[in-house]
Amino acid sequence: MLTENLWRCFTSNTFDFFLYRLAYFRFESNNNNWSLGRIYMMK
Repeated sequence: MLTENLWRCFTSNTFDFFLYRLAYFRFESNNNNWSLGRIYMMK
């Protein structure tokens, strides 16, 4: 899944952490990269 660097990047901010959790949940549920890719684009 996500690397330690990305984990620290997302958890450095509460809102970013929320986006990460939302994207991760969707990734696990849908079994595709759409949501995670969208979060990367936003960053």
